[in-house]
Amino acid sequence: VGVVDRPQIRTGANLEPGDVLLGLASSGLHSNGHSLARKVLLDELGLAFDARPDTLAGDSVADVLLEPTIVYVSALQALSDAGIQWKTAAHITGGGLIENPPRMLGGRELGIELRPSDWKVPPVFDLIASAGVDQEEMRRTFNMGLGMLIAVDANQADSALSALAAHGQASSAVGRIVGPGHAPVTFI
Repeated sequence: VGVVDRPQIRTGANLEPGDVLLGLASSGLHSNGHSLARKVLLDELGLAFDARPDTLAGDSVADVLLEPTIVYVSALQALSDAGIQWKTAAHITGGGLIENPPRMLGGRELGIELRPSDWKVPPVFDLIASAGVDQEEMRRTFNMGLGMLIAVDANQADSALSALAAHGQASSAVGRIVGPGHAPVTFI
C-alpha cells in the first residue's frame, strides 16, 4: 500500500491548543454513507436516479451518488512544497466528523472545535437531512463537505490556505485544537 520513513509519520504528537484546522472541501458524499444516502434519497424521498430536485441545483440523484471522491495527496504535497509544516491530518470517511477528527489527536488529551458556519455543505446533505435525518447522525455518517482536516500552527494558517488555493483546492479555516477538558469534537 505504501511506505513512509518513521521520522516522516505525522502522529499529532506536536499538536498544541490554538493550532488551526484547515478543512479541505469534499466533492460530496465521497465513499462513505452511501447506504444511508440511497435509503433516504430513493426509498424515503422516493426519488428516481434521474430526478433533479431543486436542492441539487441541476444535478441528478445519480450525479451526486456517483460523484468521484477527491484524493488529497497532491494538496498535502502542495503544502509541503510551500514550506508549510502541517502537523497531522484526518481523512473524513466512514465515521464522519464525529469519529475521524479525534484520530488526529494521537491519543492526547486534547479536543477539536469545528465551526460548521465556516465551510460550504454540498446540497446533497441538505436533501438527505430534509427527510428527517438528525444532525448528529448526519455528522456521524457523512463528511458534511469536509473531505480532510489538516492541523497547522496558527502562524502558518494563512500561508497554508494560500498554497492550497494556488493548487486549486477549495479550503478554509474551520476550527482549532483546544486543550484538555474538552470533548473530542465540539461544534460551535
